[in-house]
Amino acid sequence: YITNLEHILSIVSKDAHICLLLGSEKPFLNETNDAYLDRHLYYKALNELLREFAKTHKRIHLIDFNDYIKGQSDFTDNINHYKRHVYYEAARDANKIILEVLGNTIHQKNYFYYLYTMFKSRLSFIQQSVLKRIK
Repeated sequence: YITNLEHILSIVSKDAHICLLLGSEKPFLNETNDAYLDRHLYYKALNELLREFAKTHKRIHLIDFNDYIKGQSDFTDNINHYKRHVYYEAARDANKIILEVLGNTIHQKNYFYYLYTMFKSRLSFIQQSVLKRIK
């Protein structure tokens, strides 16, 4: 895995940054898929490697889901799926990384903002059509 990361860093732009998501080191106790049993142990070992790699590669950034998962209620149906608030916290940290790297962040727009812009655009189109007919 580390060899692949080194290769990726060597072929992408020298200005490119890579953000890696670290898997849960906390077990999901309701796992029903045998392929995911003890996955938290695999993630723990992999995460340790990635943390060490990131220490020496400034273009690698980590989002550690272990920071947001407090208990079993934060999981949904398996170790890789979480409740909405967990993803929200991860997105906030991703925004912090974007700010650090680019100097600005991604802004969230709510549904009403999009309705407003759509209405404004259509109103402008109607106004232009009416003005053409008047002339």
